Amino acid sequence: NQNRAYGASADPGGGDLVFDLFGAEANKQASACLGSSSTTWGSLALPLDLSSLLLPGCKIYCDLAVALPMLTDGAGAAQLRLPIPANPSLANGVVFGQWVVRDSRVNPAVNLATSDGIKFTIGSEIAPQMSVVSAIAVLAQGRNGFVQPGRGPVVKLVW
Repeated sequence: NQNRAYGASADPGGGDLVFDLFGAEANKQASACLGSSSTTWGSLALPLDLSSLLLPGCKIYCDLAVALPMLTDGAGAAQLRLPIPANPSLANGVVFGQWVVRDSRVNPAVNLATSDGIKFTIGSEIAPQMSVVSAIAVLAQGRNGFVQPGRGPVVKLVW
C-alpha cells in the first residue's frame, strides 16, 4: 500500500523518458510531476515533510514545476512517456520526478499522498535514427513491408 515510482531514460533521439507509478489505489487521479531541482522548491528546502499537513510519511522530493494529470488503471498503476528529441543540448541533462495521487490510505480526510522521488539522467550521445523493414523476396526492394521506426538498421541480404 505504498505509491512507488520507477523511471528510465534514454539517449537524446533514442527513445522516451518513462515514468511509472505502482501501488496506488485503482482508478484514482494521479499527477506525474517533473522538476529541475531536488534541493529547493522556491524558498523551501527539499525534501519537504508533509506530516504537518496530516500526511505522515509523505514528502515532496522535487520542485514540482510541471504536473501532468492522468488516472491510475484498475491495478493502481500509471505511466508517463515523454519522447526525448535528438537535441545535443539535452545530453547528460537531469530531470527529477515524483507522483502526487488521490489516496485515502494515508489520511482519508486529506485524500492525498506522494510517491518516492526519481532522478532521470538523459544519455550522453545522440542516438542515430534507424528503422527495420521486414519483408520477403522482392517486397523489401521498395517501400513495401512492415516498418518499425526507431528500431534498427535497414539491411538488404542477397544470397
